[in-house]
Amino acid sequence: MSLAELAARSGVAKSTLSQIEGATSNPTLSTPVSLAGALGARLEDLTVAAENRPALVVRAGEGTDISDPSVGARIVDTFPLAHSTAEFHHLTLRVDRSEVSASHGTGSLEHASMLSGSARVGPKDHEVVLHQGDYASYRADVPHTWEAVGEQDAEVWLLAVYPK
Repeated sequence: MSLAELAARSGVAKSTLSQIEGATSNPTLSTPVSLAGALGARLEDLTVAAENRPALVVRAGEGTDISDPSVGARIVDTFPLAHSTAEFHHLTLRVDRSEVSASHGTGSLEHASMLSGSARVGPKDHEVVLHQGDYASYRADVPHTWEAVGEQDAEVWLLAVYPK
């Protein structure tokens, strides 16, 4: 989700979001409440450090909806790594659609594990077809393809890793 999309969904100005992201602002309580609502999260999810919570449970259908006409998608969790940020997504690739996703930035990677169905995934012109139970890791810092193949939608667990 882009900064502009988050601003539109939450009603928080892009400039305020940029200041929060850059740690140059101390927002009022209404700002994180608005952000949590826009993200489909609880305020606690935005304020409790992952290492301080005993467990994170995300029920089926929960998470931040980032769907578009080609892909039903939810961010299930986002967490920091030493030099990156990772997002865990649940995707449903619709059989009658395909999508070429833009670069997610230099050094970005995606790790896809097929839950059901089959899909063509990977960097444009270097795609591979995955079937239920298959796994692939590929560069996401170039345009890359998502396309269900066959007669049914495909479900994918995706781990996206973005360098800081």
